[in-house]
Amino acid sequence: MILQLGRNMKVNTEQFAALIFDLDGTLIDSMPLHNEAWIKTLRSHGHVLDERILYELAGIPTFETVNILNKRFSWNLDPATVTHQKESYYLSHLEEVKPNKDVVQIAKEHFRLKPMAIVTGGLRDKVKRVLESLNLNHLFDIIVCSEDTLSAKPSPEPFLFAASKLKQDPLECLVFEDGEAGMIGAKAAGMSVVKIIPSQFK
Repeated sequence: MILQLGRNMKVNTEQFAALIFDLDGTLIDSMPLHNEAWIKTLRSHGHVLDERILYELAGIPTFETVNILNKRFSWNLDPATVTHQKESYYLSHLEEVKPNKDVVQIAKEHFRLKPMAIVTGGLRDKVKRVLESLNLNHLFDIIVCSEDTLSAKPSPEPFLFAASKLKQDPLECLVFEDGEAGMIGAKAAGMSVVKIIPSQFK
């Protein structure tokens, strides 16, 4: 099941035992900054990339995204170097990141009523800084980051790992996601998905 959440729309969560949220582009309106960081970093290496490709790869860890881009376009970028440059730019402009109010409101309404997790392709240190800056870290029982599983989205592994940590049946978990990779992974885990519409497309 895939539902779609636009501005001020309500989602019926009663039938689900647990809620799982993506971070970038879902709980927080960070994709414009992530894309800006990608574009500026890649430009410094002499490459231009259509922003639509970045939305296609949303939710995939930065290091793995570089590998995908190298393979797709026959580039020879060093994943470690590009990851460091891109993430450094993002963190230096962290004040530009704002919460996605509609999605955060859902999390706040279910705080201490249902177990909740974040499943993100971000590195734990960066995720911690973002959540603390927006005062969101206390809402979630479990935070699954890229370091926690061998496979990242679109694999179902991060979602199944979150469900196991929450001690919930994956079939009873509702996932909020904006990225195609995350939606594929959540569905493969047997979970229902609410598709979040990026702010610039609402």
